[in-house]
Amino acid sequence: MDLNEVERVTIRPGIAAGGNCLTRVPGPDGAPSSVILGIIPPEKAIYRFDFAARRLLDWRQFDGSVAGIARRDDGTLWLDMETATEPKSRVLVSLEPATMRWQNWGRLSRRGIMVWCGNELYLAAEGSLWRVALPAAPESTTAPPAR
Repeated sequence: MDLNEVERVTIRPGIAAGGNCLTRVPGPDGAPSSVILGIIPPEKAIYRFDFAARRLLDWRQFDGSVAGIARRDDGTLWLDMETATEPKSRVLVSLEPATMRWQNWGRLSRRGIMVWCGNELYLAAEGSLWRVALPAAPESTTAPPAR
């Protein structure tokens, strides 16, 4: 059986690709919602889109590039980012999908595939699993500018 497109929804006029849908954003009190969070690497953008309303809710652009993404059980997304200001410097940031709050947790010492196991973050790299020691609090809390 062929599965056919039944509808096409424009995220934002002028963009060439829809990127990756990363997660569904929970509604109030964790209720189901029609909002998703996506990322478009070539646009260096993260967005929230409401499918029920067919409307872009938020669009944020960031500097650098995303090398990896892991979803924690609490719904936050954790991104391994290569910064534009310091090429080859890797920064670990968390992103709260409902608010787009962005927290910088510090520099990663190596590149690897990230995975959360409970409250511990691991990187799969060089044939091993590396447990990452996180500080008690983030270095900074910001949000990429809305554009």
